[in-house]
Amino acid sequence: MGARTGAGTLGGAAARTIGWARANLATLFDNAQSVRDYRAQLRSSKTVWLWTLYVAMLIVIALVLYSNVVGQGVQSVSRIQGSLRQFYDSMATALGWLVVLMTPALTAFTIVQERERKSLDLVFSAPVRPKYLLVGKMLSSFRYTWMLLVLSLPVTAVSVVMGGATWVDVIGVYAILSGSALAITSIGLLISSLAGSVPAALILTYLAAGVYLLLLTAIAGMMSIPSMMTMTGSLEAPFLVAMSPFGAAGTSITQTVLWGLEIPNWILGFAGSLLVAKIFVLGAGSSLSPYGSPETKSLRIHGLVYAALIGIGVGYALPSSSMFVGGSATPPTALKEMAIILTWLLIPVGMFVPHLCCCSPTADRKYRDDGFFSLRAAFVGSPAGALPYLLMVVLSYYVGAALALGAKSSAAGGSFDWSIPGFGQSLGWFLALAFFAWGTARMVSSGARTLRAARILFLAVLMILFPIGLPTLAILDGLGRTSGFGPDFLMLHPMYPLLNAQMYTAESHAALMAVVGGAFAYVAWRRRREKDVS
Repeated sequence: MGARTGAGTLGGAAARTIGWARANLATLFDNAQSVRDYRAQLRSSKTVWLWTLYVAMLIVIALVLYSNVVGQGVQSVSRIQGSLRQFYDSMATALGWLVVLMTPALTAFTIVQERERKSLDLVFSAPVRPKYLLVGKMLSSFRYTWMLLVLSLPVTAVSVVMGGATWVDVIGVYAILSGSALAITSIGLLISSLAGSVPAALILTYLAAGVYLLLLTAIAGMMSIPSMMTMTGSLEAPFLVAMSPFGAAGTSITQTVLWGLEIPNWILGFAGSLLVAKIFVLGAGSSLSPYGSPETKSLRIHGLVYAALIGIGVGYALPSSSMFVGGSATPPTALKEMAIILTWLLIPVGMFVPHLCCCSPTADRKYRDDGFFSLRAAFVGSPAGALPYLLMVVLSYYVGAALALGAKSSAAGGSFDWSIPGFGQSLGWFLALAFFAWGTARMVSSGARTLRAARILFLAVLMILFPIGLPTLAILDGLGRTSGFGPDFLMLHPMYPLLNAQMYTAESHAALMAVVGGAFAYVAWRRRREKDVS
């Protein structure tokens, strides 16, 4: 009897697994939304004119670049080979720019137009999950981008025929461009699901795509500094360089060594772009779903896993010698470098903090004020779970990075410093920063009349603190030093610990941010209590 019960349980688990696999395969390969959107794109005469203009632009660019190669007179064989390689690199760069400029416009309108036409509610009235709709929209746009890449193959093949590249190089470049297009497409879906109008969706999509590519390039550049300083001529580089469409011809030939295996970075870069696309599509699904939806829970869990994976990647990528302050790296110095990289990552994260923390009594249920701290609500997605979730994200990142640094230290015959001056200094500062952001969001929410007003006010505070406040304090600090005036104005900024040599003010800044964040939260609590009484 027990054996039969066990066999029935295993059979049920296998049936559920098969059903889950079939549903996901149908979402990817038999998506009715993807087919409908793609057919609508191809029926339009504008598509033919757009493709014609696109191919004409590529031909003109290729002719201009080729004329520069043949117009240099008699050259040696090695110099001709270098010129042909330069021609191929330039064509790959031009394709990267075309992908960046055209891809955001393909998805910026998709969801917001459905909402304006009131057809989104009709779609969700059927047994269709947001995932099915969003994946279909993404596949139709991505398929259109791939058509643009296919149309460029004859121009790219000229480089192979002339000897400037091989087909393996071309495959690597197209994989990088495809991954970048997929990531930008998913960003467009997320912005389109959050924006209230078509113009706002278009502008914000281009802005978000630009921020994503800028941060990706900056972080990859910082991680590449040690290999550039050694000047060994090795092709080893962080795989993040293969997630950017800029310079795809040069990054496609790089590699990453994992467990003694040399893996081409274009493979890892494409896999990384898939992960980026997954988290953004989950975010879009969560924004379109009601309170307590499975999409929101999945997004929150994926966010913690991604934070830990990013921390592990950063920990392994950090050099054994300091790349910011010089000298041999102590554990606090390594953690300072890790904090600097996390600061770059917090720029796009900060843009989504209002959607986590801001609330309003007139908004939907998942954005109404339901308390200040609830571990259960951290995965439901309501405002009460915003603070515990932010703290868990920071902890996941630091635990992942610390484990990676500890593994590196053990492999080198050393040990990792888990003491307060090492690990706790940087961790405590970022936890206080998360608490400060949460308190600020709750205070502006308590004074704003609508959810949109609260989010705008919070973003205005961020603009004052970072893009405006930091340069202003730096200018005042420079003027003060020039005139012999003693005070260090930069010490007033929350990011000051990252600007000095050893984060020696991290404890005081963490305490100050915790006090200010707590005061803001107290003001929000008092206002909420007064409203409840009245």
